Amino acid sequence: MGRPLHRGDAGGMLDLGTLGGGSSVGIAINNARQVAGRSRNADGNTRAFLWTLGDGMRDLGTLPGGQNSIAHALNNRGQVAGRSDVASGQVHAVVWTPAAP
Repeated sequence: MGRPLHRGDAGGMLDLGTLGGGSSVGIAINNARQVAGRSRNADGNTRAFLWTLGDGMRDLGTLPGGQNSIAHALNNRGQVAGRSDVASGQVHAVVWTPAAP
């Protein structure tokens, strides 16, 4: 697996990086040029991320006790829809909402 690229202002590609693991995948982009997806972290778990030009790639975390999460969609308000497992291994739908500025 590779790493997601984002088209920069100059028309080139920008490597979005990873969360410390060997791969990441961009899944959704919004009009604010934020990118959501999934990345391996240093522990080898898959984590949902939100990438912004100002903050870079940010781990969105999991539900309590979970190890893995994946982002599936991103709206223009920066809300990310996806899924996360919990301690029992069950998978649940989630929405991550950014904090108010």
